[in-house]
Amino acid sequence: MIKYLQFGLGFGCLSLSGTTIYNWGGLPPIAIAVAVGVILPLCVAAVAFGSAIAKNQTFGRVFLLCIFGAALGTFAGEYYLNEKFTVQETENKLSRTKIKKNIQKEINALVREGITAYPIVVPATWLPNLTKTNSADRPRELLPLSALSNVRTITCDEGGGLVHYDSDEFGFRNPRGIWRQQPIQIALVGDSYLHGACVHSPHLIADVIRAQFPATLNFGMGGNGPLLELATVREFGTVTRPQHVVWLFTIENDFFELTKENKILGLNAYFDHGYSQNLMSRQEEVDSIVKQRIQPVSAKKISTTKRIAGRQKIETSKESTDIGRSKASFVWRCFLTLCRVRTTTGVIFSKPKRNYDLFRAVLKSAQESITTWGGRLWFVYVPSSSELMGLSRFDLTSELIRKELFKSVRSLGISVIDGLDILEEKSNGRSLHYYWSSHFNPLGQRLLGEGIVEALVAGNGKKAK
Repeated sequence: MIKYLQFGLGFGCLSLSGTTIYNWGGLPPIAIAVAVGVILPLCVAAVAFGSAIAKNQTFGRVFLLCIFGAALGTFAGEYYLNEKFTVQETENKLSRTKIKKNIQKEINALVREGITAYPIVVPATWLPNLTKTNSADRPRELLPLSALSNVRTITCDEGGGLVHYDSDEFGFRNPRGIWRQQPIQIALVGDSYLHGACVHSPHLIADVIRAQFPATLNFGMGGNGPLLELATVREFGTVTRPQHVVWLFTIENDFFELTKENKILGLNAYFDHGYSQNLMSRQEEVDSIVKQRIQPVSAKKISTTKRIAGRQKIETSKESTDIGRSKASFVWRCFLTLCRVRTTTGVIFSKPKRNYDLFRAVLKSAQESITTWGGRLWFVYVPSSSELMGLSRFDLTSELIRKELFKSVRSLGISVIDGLDILEEKSNGRSLHYYWSSHFNPLGQRLLGEGIVEALVAGNGKKAK
């Protein structure tokens, strides 16, 4: 029995080593991946085969016990990391009771002031509606690319207090009246990091840039991926014709959002330069359909979830149950494959795959539109919290993705602003997030905004006098 276990272990280690080399197309470029994915399995296999054919089985038993202990210790480490660093566990550090009280306090204050507030409904909320398209792959229904206009908008709280702001004439987070300024100097495109999720004004990236470039429009919306951002450039950029378009790419989720968005045929309509919903002339229609989806927030009826978005009442349904099961399945799969241990230590058995070609096509399409009015496109890399907190210091996966991404962007002649370099240089060890996996805190927003301004000025962007 012991011999069979030893032979099984040996062949398993050989398979692991061979699979690692095959998946990378040679030895991995990461030293620890070579050590753990290739060299260590070969050594274990050699010892396993040697002990299997040896006459003395005492060594074989001790060897198997050592392997079992190492495996048990590794899974214990996986459990620890899973408990320490999952999003759910970090969010639980915030007192839910405190969050509920803060939400109620903010809403009561608004109601006493006679202000009707609405939770934000982001563009990604409407994507399921686009699965039904006509024969020309055009959306049958209106796709809003902003939120309600000219209202008090409630967003989220990650530790700095519940954030609310007055939306502009087109439902974005800008000072009202700024759209009338000419010429528009900067248009910012991005997701929740740019939108300023859970951060109060005037500490946003857009606020910092606007201090130097007063005619700056913030098109950022939570949940946006590259295709929704392309749509935003088409709808609002082609009308306002900004001198510079600054595209913020969040490495933490934008590739995954792109994969999801690419499945929506109606959204791909924006690859056609002639396609437009003419949203700037349809804001009343946008407001109408958004209001149909939500009800005004009052002091008596409000969602007590940490992040307020979309519907106020979250109903239990078969769909939500299926999602819960899917997440549970993912957690178990992650645990059994030691995904957190591997990513933390850099033990990667295959080359990370991302759809660089599709993203390049999105950027190229946006760039073609921007150059028609004489504008210039800039690309900003927004690093993950793991990169900035050093949790992935042994994991070079993000570094490999970053290099390949920059190569793809630069092949289009687009200037790259590396947010990772900017924040590592400016932070001086200070925390830039409320907690791991959260959005930027005010300091993170400010420092990245300052770095973008410096890059724009150095790259011949015209700084306001």
